[in-house]
Amino acid sequence: MINILNVIIPTYKARDTLPKALDSLVAQTKKMFLVTIVQDCDGEDYTDIVKEYKRRGLQIYLLTLKENKGPGCARQAGMDINKMCDYFMFLDSDDMLTPRAIEILYREAKLHDADIVSSDFIAEQNGTPGKLMDVFDTPVTWCHGRVYKAKYLRDKNIRFHDSIRLNEDAYFNLVAHNCTTNKFKIKEVTYIWRENKNSLTRSESDRKFFYRSWKEYINSQVEGMLKLVEINNKVLPDLLGATLLYTYQYWMIAKHYNLVDEEAESILNKIKNNPVLINTIKSEEFWLFISQNLKGCQFWEDNIIFYKDRFCDWMKAYIADKL
Repeated sequence: MINILNVIIPTYKARDTLPKALDSLVAQTKKMFLVTIVQDCDGEDYTDIVKEYKRRGLQIYLLTLKENKGPGCARQAGMDINKMCDYFMFLDSDDMLTPRAIEILYREAKLHDADIVSSDFIAEQNGTPGKLMDVFDTPVTWCHGRVYKAKYLRDKNIRFHDSIRLNEDAYFNLVAHNCTTNKFKIKEVTYIWRENKNSLTRSESDRKFFYRSWKEYINSQVEGMLKLVEINNKVLPDLLGATLLYTYQYWMIAKHYNLVDEEAESILNKIKNNPVLINTIKSEEFWLFISQNLKGCQFWEDNIIFYKDRFCDWMKAYIADKL
């Protein structure tokens, strides 16, 4: 393994946006890094773009998948194809890095021998300068502005889930961030999540995207909990409590719009068959966390949604018959 970072860029129909992402890599103050572009079977031809940015100094490898599998699997393919680099970083093909991003993230990763280093990032919104996503206040859902130690991911067998196409980063980060205490945060913006009306997550209204993605989010949380049990043989009560509260909130929005179905129920039922999770649910620490954080409604899309089921009734129906 060599001391170098690999920037992995999953691409799908990205000829219009990829050059700006690559421009931000050309502008990096640290020049020694690799770029792996993973073409997710989109039928496009990127050879001219790759050739141009190789001429401009980037070390680029283009990997073309034979089947469209979504961004998570594309990122995983980029990691699997290159086992020489000691750190990985992800850049979406319609986003950009700030000029010092690789330099400071990689420097802090090596300085602290960290498994994960996270930073602030900017989320562009409606043509405004954007919203600052503070590393100390933002959930670990996204891969934006992070580097991951390759050896840590491989030793723990932490991978993107091959059946989760939406909210795939929620699963990956839930697992990656909770299998190590060797994490470090820096207060500097390294990533710009650009507003792209053609992107998968930002081209639709909140409700339309929710309709398509809510089951995948719940699946990402359930599979993440099961993976943590597989790796650690435990899940901390506060983490399981927070995960189930978020899942409950998503479920109540889905029920409000009459979206709940048998498939969704079968996803939740996976928890019933895991004795480690059930024993954690029965712990005093779990219910203390629930009592301190439980809500009965939420503000969503300019409306107040009052939950139709109490949390305990929801738990008994789908997760734990006996509480």
